[in-house]
Amino acid sequence: MGNKKEKLTKSEIISKIAEIVERPKSEINLTIDTLVSIIISEMQVGHEITISGLGTFLKKRQNERLTINPATKQKIKTPSKNVPKFKPSKNLKDAVGLTD
Repeated sequence: MGNKKEKLTKSEIISKIAEIVERPKSEINLTIDTLVSIIISEMQVGHEITISGLGTFLKKRQNERLTINPATKQKIKTPSKNVPKFKPSKNLKDAVGLTD
């Protein structure tokens, strides 16, 4: 299949979960939307969210830095900002071959 990576969409994940747990897709969709909403709201206030076996979602502060506009080669000061980060668990790293 070349270099193109296959992607699993939210809809496909919902279908798989609904089939495994034998629940309606609408129920699974609501659960996933609620999970995402909780993760976002907790990260907004600076909390870390850890899901065992998956990893930790957290907010990190990215410091101000100098960057270069590739079109003009002009140096630009990029202000500091908060960015979302995800730290995979050891289980996830092992499962996808990220550890030795």
